Amino acid sequence: MTATGRTTEAQPAAIESAGFVTLLARPDGDALAAAGVLARALAARETPYQVSLGERSERATRVATDDDAVTVALGPLADKGDSTDDGTDVGDDPDVRILDPEAGSLTGQAVALVDELDADTEGADDRDGTATAGPDPALALAGTIAAGHAEADAEAVATVVEIAREAGRLDRQPGVAIPTTDPVDGLAHSTLVRAAWSGDEAAVAEAIGDTEGRQLASIVAIDAVGHEQATERAATTIDRFVRPDGTPDGPLATAGGLADVLTATAHTSPAAAIALAIGHGGTDAALDAWRTHGEAVHAAIDTADAERHDGVYVLRLDEETPDLARTDAIESVAGLVAATSTPEPLVCVVGDDRLGLATTDESVVPHAEAIAGAHGLPWDAGHRTATVHLDDDTEATSETDERATDTDVDAIVETARGRP
Repeated sequence: MTATGRTTEAQPAAIESAGFVTLLARPDGDALAAAGVLARALAARETPYQVSLGERSERATRVATDDDAVTVALGPLADKGDSTDDGTDVGDDPDVRILDPEAGSLTGQAVALVDELDADTEGADDRDGTATAGPDPALALAGTIAAGHAEADAEAVATVVEIAREAGRLDRQPGVAIPTTDPVDGLAHSTLVRAAWSGDEAAVAEAIGDTEGRQLASIVAIDAVGHEQATERAATTIDRFVRPDGTPDGPLATAGGLADVLTATAHTSPAAAIALAIGHGGTDAALDAWRTHGEAVHAAIDTADAERHDGVYVLRLDEETPDLARTDAIESVAGLVAATSTPEPLVCVVGDDRLGLATTDESVVPHAEAIAGAHGLPWDAGHRTATVHLDDDTEATSETDERATDTDVDAIVETARGRP
């Protein structure tokens, strides 16, 4: 039994023969990319589908109930005993398939699921009468990067990426993994890298001048690893940002840039996020959301109060922090700190009414589940980032709008430290 209630193997939902498929994704870049991979595969088979982004409590109420419908949940759906609107126990529903973030990137699992569908429908044709083309390689790679990996963490994705590189659909190139062709714009708003100039276009322009290619990548790597807040993690994770895969046929410049935009829009602009993931445009709206998201995340880290505990690195967000970073984008704050600035394996970011969690190398699910369980709080988790929602007893009531009380957060930190 996993945190999702059932393993993928225990849920033989008949997706290949479904009359309709509901894709329920948690709001993060990995889950969004996974939904996009599955949506495109369903479209190629002319299977009607719907993609929905939402918090865990919302996803549980959106399970399809029609006789010929199947639901695929990309992330935890419900605890054992939770029911859909018609009273069916979600964990016992044979027409619900739950991909578990504790098992690896959701995108990797989605690509493997598409491989299963291809095997079950060998010779299937798309609307033009040609064989189905398989998962989009840029989207598949973007999802695994969004999940916190520099390269594919699943064999199915690694195969797709290798074939795409050989065919020129992914073009490994010198430079940095940004979504635009403007390095100043890309570096200022990226949440895949952190340096002294992050969040400030003027500072980026001064730092990089007119450099490009390998020289640009070298400057960025030096600034990121040499940043005053950087830890050894920054030297490891910079690999996901330099020498990126360009996407000649994609909506954005690089796969890493696509990962960053998917993460940003999943948290802040669901309509643009879904449109981008399923290949229905929305690029301009997605980039606007990405810029706003990047500015908020870097501003939050710039002003946060940091505390180091044994096993847990805590950031308490300043009252001047943008609202977005204290709420919907709090997992992005935690994720960026985990990738660049933490000396501990678990990051805990204290926001207005929630905590953002992120891990450096392992699944965050056991941490989120343990913290939430010990304190009776609702939670939701992806592969390496999670949110624990604080209840009314832990929210501040003073007129100065203080964050969660020190006592409550200290208790949660102690719970996190108590994990092996």
